[in-house]
Amino acid sequence: MITKLREDFLKDTLVGNSYVQISVIPFGNKLTVEEEFRNLIGRSSGGFDRDIGVVDGDEGLLAYLTQDQSKTMDDKIEKLKSSLLAIHENDTIAVDSCKDRRFVSHIQGLTPEQIDRIQCWFPGDSLDIRYSLKNGESFKPVEQGSPGQKTAALLAFILSYGNEPLVLDQPEDDLDNHLIYDLIVTQLREIKQKRQVLVVTHNANIVVNGDAENVIALDIRSGQTRIVTQGVFKNLPYAMRYAE
Repeated sequence: MITKLREDFLKDTLVGNSYVQISVIPFGNKLTVEEEFRNLIGRSSGGFDRDIGVVDGDEGLLAYLTQDQSKTMDDKIEKLKSSLLAIHENDTIAVDSCKDRRFVSHIQGLTPEQIDRIQCWFPGDSLDIRYSLKNGESFKPVEQGSPGQKTAALLAFILSYGNEPLVLDQPEDDLDNHLIYDLIVTQLREIKQKRQVLVVTHNANIVVNGDAENVIALDIRSGQTRIVTQGVFKNLPYAMRYAE
């Protein structure tokens, strides 16, 4: 149910957005699940591969998550946890099914807090985030992007979501002028029709091309931030309008 709500939220939020695509991966990706599970049982450093196994494997506890396609993922996760807890409680059948007695000793030595965490564990959804620098063409995984491209993907989502007042502090950081215009300026002109946007920036492109309706120029004097001038852009002094 919550996965469906997340999917609907992203779909509604990003409708018509040509810069970023975000899709939900139910229960997270395989590497995340394996990492979370190993952290739960205190074996993040590795080891006990035959008993812990891997998602999509054919042996070990994690293999439960892909075996028996007739069962839901919720049921598979409960089976995995039940088997692990049975080992901890020294259930004969569960213990005999283990490949390595050292794994049994390790699980039976888990603290009450670790057992509580195992009982409450449920793999969360993760996100597949892709971005485009060509206005809806050639979407790429955000992990492959530069710091500026990752910032662009995040901004594209933020600028698409909500209608409450929005404050942006130097959104041009890590972005080249091409991204500043295509991403920030274009969307600012569009969203300012339906929400109040306050932008702190050192980039004149955002002020000019973003069609700012009120510009406040600030300076630091005697250790204090002071207003130098303010007003509608076209009415500001020529020197102030074109100063960096």
